[in-house]
Amino acid sequence: TRNSSSGINAEYGEKHEQVREENKNRVEDFHQERRDVLVARTEDRAARNEMKEGLLSIAETMQIELDTRRDDILSLRDTLRQKQLAEEAARAAALEPDPASSPSPKPVSAKKPKSPKGAKKKK
Repeated sequence: TRNSSSGINAEYGEKHEQVREENKNRVEDFHQERRDVLVARTEDRAARNEMKEGLLSIAETMQIELDTRRDDILSLRDTLRQKQLAEEAARAAALEPDPASSPSPKPVSAKKPKSPKGAKKKK
């Protein structure tokens, strides 16, 4: 029976060693997969940050261009407004009669002054 029990122990030992080796391989595979995932996440984060920086740069450039064009439009609008005001003033001046060439109308208050209340009337 000793031979049979030592055969069982040897078989058990081999089986145990095989299970340990399989577990060790699974743990190593897990750690390698985890490292691969962490590397992929790091690369993805770097790519997203690079893309974000590029988009921020584009947005900044677009904002500068927008501000420049807005200033140009406002300047043109102001120039046009000043021109229209000058034309309107010129038209209004052309429609008004020239005060130097026409006699000035007498003011309404140019009537004879009334006699003071206490003064005597002439007969």
